[in-house]
Amino acid sequence: MGAAKIVIPLIIVGFLGIVFFNVWNWNNELRESGCPGHWHTTFDVYVDGKKAGFPKPPYSLSGSEGGKLPLKMHMHQADNGNILHYEPSTSEECQGVRETFRYLDITVNERSLVFEAGSNHGSVAPGTYEVTEDKELRFFRQYANTEETTIGGVTYDAFSSYRNWEEISMGRALDIRQLPNFSKILIVYGDATDEQIQAWQQAVPDPPM
Repeated sequence: MGAAKIVIPLIIVGFLGIVFFNVWNWNNELRESGCPGHWHTTFDVYVDGKKAGFPKPPYSLSGSEGGKLPLKMHMHQADNGNILHYEPSTSEECQGVRETFRYLDITVNERSLVFEAGSNHGSVAPGTYEVTEDKELRFFRQYANTEETTIGGVTYDAFSSYRNWEEISMGRALDIRQLPNFSKILIVYGDATDEQIQAWQQAVPDPPM
């Protein structure tokens, strides 16, 4: 009975510790990517060494020359590179990684990328790309440091500098409520080398500042 009295509280403490860590991590992601706001993120997706294309249209703002993307998450015809524009009007419209790519006809899961049938992503054919013994699905991000700046009585977070690129699990990536302003992301499926990934990271353009 004495041992049981010790073990049960330890189990409870351990469980609460896990819950606290998960809540802290979730809240930390929210602090990094609070929304709404007019924010910008750049990205690239590579599948077996091929860069996915996002032609405009259809991947542009709805009502602009055949575009179909909503205001809360869209791209523009004139953008140089893959630039996501986040303009949610309420916190209920925040767009996470999963929601963002769903609008781009790609379903992102922890162990697969699914390019919808009939979609046009350039050299990447529609289909399901699953994790295997030889092929991985990896998520990289580069976040920015910002400084609180006030101009004309308006206070906002201005770009300061970039942090180093970091890899996080797909599960954690899919939990991000909305990618923060000035961020860059890279999704890679296949057996890419470290040298290839580094080159692709360097090729992701800077978002509008």
